Amino acid sequence: MASRRARRRAGQSRRAGGARVWLGRSVLGFLVLAVISALGGYLWLKHYLRSDGFRQMVNLKVSAALEVEAAFDEFKWDGMEMTSPNFQAEGDALIRRVEVEDLKSEISLGALLRKRVETPEVRVGRLHVEVDVTRDGPRFETGGRQFVKFDTASIDELSGEVDFGETSLYWNDVRGVLQPGQTQGSYAVSLARGQLLTPLSLFPTLDLKKAKLRVVDDELILQDGNFEVFASGRLQTEGEIDLGSGDYFFEGRLTEVFCEEIVPEDWAKRITGQVASDFTVQAEGKKPPVISGDLRLRDGYLTALPVLDRIAAYTSTERFRRLSLRLAGLNFRQEGKRLEL
Repeated sequence: MASRRARRRAGQSRRAGGARVWLGRSVLGFLVLAVISALGGYLWLKHYLRSDGFRQMVNLKVSAALEVEAAFDEFKWDGMEMTSPNFQAEGDALIRRVEVEDLKSEISLGALLRKRVETPEVRVGRLHVEVDVTRDGPRFETGGRQFVKFDTASIDELSGEVDFGETSLYWNDVRGVLQPGQTQGSYAVSLARGQLLTPLSLFPTLDLKKAKLRVVDDELILQDGNFEVFASGRLQTEGEIDLGSGDYFFEGRLTEVFCEEIVPEDWAKRITGQVASDFTVQAEGKKPPVISGDLRLRDGYLTALPVLDRIAAYTSTERFRRLSLRLAGLNFRQEGKRLEL
């Protein structure tokens, strides 16, 4: 009787041991299969990323999102680091033209398997953008899944144009850094160096020192802009552009400009002093901008004028040949070709 029970226990032990061996082999086989599948999937993905089919898929998605005809010339891969020498896009709506050179980024493999593009940093050698705010643009969905996600985008050379209809704003040789904001669809932009060509007769050329902007859906908000004007002046600005309607509003403060820098050449030796101005620039749609503000001249002199020479001759007083201007000022308003002083 005891030997029968011992034989049963021995049989049960052998069956349990066999089950453990089978389970261990199954787990090992599953792990080997998973490794082989992952390696095969990785090799297939590497081949797909280098294929023309992947490039065409990206071109179609970018074209649909921006409402343009977009094309990457090619993608070059070093592991998961992607380089694209050239990208061009053209359209007849809000976005007229985009050119990108030397695009570099390291792509997340896991995100690609979920049909997304995720990268910690995007680096761009040159970016040129032309926008026509008098035309409608793409409407981006809010709350949806983003196809492209990045932490930082740095641009070595940024140039472009914003066409307001009657006037245009140009910029070139600007360096920029772009980061996603706290809410989806918003971005924080930092700009440095470069030059702006404005439609404003008071300062047609601005040398950018630094600027901070926010992009929120269709709005471009200039939070703080610092520029050099002429040889000595400083300009601080803030404002916003509605890319959907084309409306824009800016206000600024101009200081430390020497009068002889902004007057015609034949007046440069006749009037001196420092000029300052507080002003606003406002436009709606295709209408020409309305520029209004005040202009102040301090610690200046007015001299070498025929009228002053005649007064000095009539009065036999030489001091009338030079008129001291401790403070002179005016208000101005310009709309199109009409200027009111």
